[in-house]
Amino acid sequence: MSPSKRTTRRTLATGATITAVLLFSAAVSATTNPNSTETGAICMQRIFMGPTATVSGATQLNCTANDVRLSKATSAVNADTGDAFCIKGTTFTLQATFQTVVTATSRYDESYFFRLDGGPNARGDGANATGLCSVTQLGNAGIAEVDPGTSLDGDTCGDLGAGTYDFTVTIPGVSCVAGVGTTDLKLPNCTSWHNNAGTVCSAGNPFTSAPDTKSKCTCDDTFTVPIHVISASIVVGKTGSPASVPETGGTVTYTVTVTNSAPANSNAILTIDTINDNIYGNLGTNTPSYANNTCPSKIGTTLAAQASTSCSFDASVQQAFVLGGTIPLRIPLRCVVTTTAAIRRPGRCAIIMTSRSPSRMWRPSQASASRDYLPRFKPT
Repeated sequence: MSPSKRTTRRTLATGATITAVLLFSAAVSATTNPNSTETGAICMQRIFMGPTATVSGATQLNCTANDVRLSKATSAVNADTGDAFCIKGTTFTLQATFQTVVTATSRYDESYFFRLDGGPNARGDGANATGLCSVTQLGNAGIAEVDPGTSLDGDTCGDLGAGTYDFTVTIPGVSCVAGVGTTDLKLPNCTSWHNNAGTVCSAGNPFTSAPDTKSKCTCDDTFTVPIHVISASIVVGKTGSPASVPETGGTVTYTVTVTNSAPANSNAILTIDTINDNIYGNLGTNTPSYANNTCPSKIGTTLAAQASTSCSFDASVQQAFVLGGTIPLRIPLRCVVTTTAAIRRPGRCAIIMTSRSPSRMWRPSQASASRDYLPRFKPT
């Protein structure tokens, strides 16, 4: 059985500044979890150049070696829900098993850096290597498919000989962002190791996982994980009653229905912020005022996946005869519901009114056409 290790995880505040390597333990919370995974402003470029330096020609990683690399994620789950998907724009806890390949006879202190915030560069961005990353250090307990590292150099980080290994890691705070051209989760990553057995690595201190040189590492900015990224979405319907009124006008009761159409077993929750009609105004504030308007009571309503809510209001429709022609009618083409949610998706308004000749009735609930609109969302 391949050996492995047990490690601990500590969480750093995003953007936290570590002023000196010796102070690192003081900057980490006391909370520990399985696996040697740290999270914070600790992308590989930051780790390589130290806590306070900025990127220069001498310190900029190029990661041209390929002694150790991640080949793929063999399995993954959203640990918050137990599902193999996440809602775009949210964050979640990822549990995944990765396959790593070692082509050298032996390499020491393998560590795996994952970009968590959806950023494009696994190393970190700009002169200050900004970005939210995690670092998983292999340990040396020798547990197959969990932590396969062994102790070849005597320190507290794990080492690997030539071969292919699986290891499992739990990473909190992963942004649900799809890779380019796919619906799988985007997870850029870098791998570091030490060529020299005398280089000491300390479990729980990411700065001891810096590559030996700026080339002794490998990165993959397009890496994906088999977690399906899905979109939270709403569907908005608008109907009118009665089905017809005289051409001289009448009162129509409109009903607006909002549905959270995200998958039933997802954690996508929508909160209704505004309800606007492009003809009848802001229904959520009843501006202008309409009789029997229940829409203001729906502002702030939260909808779980597949849940719906409705409101209604009365509007007076009055028209004048135009001799020798048709009656121009006000045509409500759309209603827009703005929600707090994860992603933008088109909804549809079902109520369209048409013009009729003076000798006929017009039917406000009979849709002769319909138009898509794009409701506005912002991440919860």
